[in-house]
Amino acid sequence: MITASGGLDLDGNVATDLFTLTAPTSATADAWEGAAASIVVAFDDPSLIAAGTTGSTADNSLCLDIAALRETTNINGATYTEEYARIAANAGLLVVSNEQRLTASSESMDELSTKRDSISGVSTDEEMVLLIQYQAGYEAASNYIGVVQEMLDTLLQM
Repeated sequence: MITASGGLDLDGNVATDLFTLTAPTSATADAWEGAAASIVVAFDDPSLIAAGTTGSTADNSLCLDIAALRETTNINGATYTEEYARIAANAGLLVVSNEQRLTASSESMDELSTKRDSISGVSTDEEMVLLIQYQAGYEAASNYIGVVQEMLDTLLQM
């Protein structure tokens, strides 16, 4: 639970938990699986937020302390803001690197396909021309058989 330590709400009461965490639905689930989705605001009354240490409406000292955390040096000598920027930059570099690898792999695949087709001696353009020629020959043979059939029918009717 995350609590505003030492804080008081507007009624002067000691701070309560700001968020609650729900356990994973599956006992075998990874501890981090759905971690962000398991964070729930613990209450819906804004007067329960312990923004300061005195409980007055003008006291926001704890909020200012929380906001100052982003510039606190904690992670490997860097601030939270700097660390977030580093993580975002690394993610961007990984994306660009993966896109370049994908492009290179696609180009290699196209080149290998072209080499395979040239070795096998099969040209799809030539095969299509031959297919059209065979289709025209089939249609001509079909017409010829149709004419012969008509002539035979006429001869038999005489």
